[in-house]
Amino acid sequence: MSAAGAADSALRRAIDIARSQKALLFELRASCDLAQLLGDVDRIGEAVALLAPVYATFAEGFGFPDLVEVRMLLDELGAPLATRDVPQAPPLGARQLNPPHANKIYG
Repeated sequence: MSAAGAADSALRRAIDIARSQKALLFELRASCDLAQLLGDVDRIGEAVALLAPVYATFAEGFGFPDLVEVRMLLDELGAPLATRDVPQAPPLGARQLNPPHANKIYG
């Protein structure tokens, strides 16, 4: 088995394990690595089909480095806008850091 074939198998196993453990971040990381590998061998459609659904499960944290990397990879792969056009989180200054209900919860 070639090095690329071995990497493909190992990454697919990592994705399966992450899914079984409901470890979404590890699934995202392994999917990103496998999508890069697939993209390198011109299996673009398969790469997008693998990565886009995992990325779409996130509802926040789009400034997190892993999500930024995935979004850039989807852009590079030419993914349709619907699979990568997830709203970005507002800048930190635009968020209310101390919401009114915080005093009720924390004292």
